[in-house]
Amino acid sequence: MWWEQELEHALAITDPSERRNVLRELRQKRDHLRAEGQLWDTASAVITYYLTLELDDRGWLHRRWRAVPAHEAEMPGRRWGVTSSGWQARLRVHLPDDLGDRLRRATYWTSLPATRRLQELTTQWP
Repeated sequence: MWWEQELEHALAITDPSERRNVLRELRQKRDHLRAEGQLWDTASAVITYYLTLELDDRGWLHRRWRAVPAHEAEMPGRRWGVTSSGWQARLRVHLPDDLGDRLRRATYWTSLPATRRLQELTTQWP
């Protein structure tokens, strides 16, 4: 694979300063290829790419979102209206901080009216 060959070459450089520069350039190239959807070497890279496209399609990517209230952001458990499927598998994904924050803000504020309505309904018909 491209990355492994380039990394092996970079790590073989004996001059520490040159090695550091080559590694920096190599990581920048890798990150650029991931962002362009040309290098899908991890599940996180694939999900980050398609999540960015989805947020853009919904008009959420460049919109300014208020922060999620602290008392809401840290609440444990499933969100209102989400049921357990019994499926216990987990997928760990590493997102860039700004993308993860934007996703959290966008989904919170977009779903807030429906969440409030679900809360009202559960008080009417527990």
